[in-house]
Amino acid sequence: MAASESVQVYLGIVLLCLFPVCAFVVLYYAEPGFPFRTYCTTILGYYASFGILLVVPIDIAAMVFNRLSTDSDPTVYHDDRRVLSDVYNTFFTMVLVLGSFVLILEEYFNSDGNLCHPSDSSFALRLYIQISSLTLCRLFYLQDKVHQYF
Repeated sequence: MAASESVQVYLGIVLLCLFPVCAFVVLYYAEPGFPFRTYCTTILGYYASFGILLVVPIDIAAMVFNRLSTDSDPTVYHDDRRVLSDVYNTFFTMVLVLGSFVLILEEYFNSDGNLCHPSDSSFALRLYIQISSLTLCRLFYLQDKVHQYF
């Protein structure tokens, strides 16, 4: 089963156009001298963050239309809901992983300078492990709370 055409077209156009916009924003406004991997993860972070916000209008429109429509097939409502839920979950996971793990580790690597020295890399790794463990605890707590409501 597939989602309705309006949801598919909206997601295709908006999410396709969003990536070049995020790349332009990061490449234009970022401080020069960052490693290439930082640009890539920052672009993906912006893409996921803005993507969540841009999915909201079609989510509201599709749900209101499908609930109020008398000639709409009930399976279309459930298919739209499933597709949009998958998109939300994908973007949320991207934001969580990039914002809580990857970008923090890259910031330590970028700010500490030479990570070939054992003390610099061990310090960054220790901080990363601490922050990662706290974030995983928060993720499991939130996951448990979300499953209580559904």
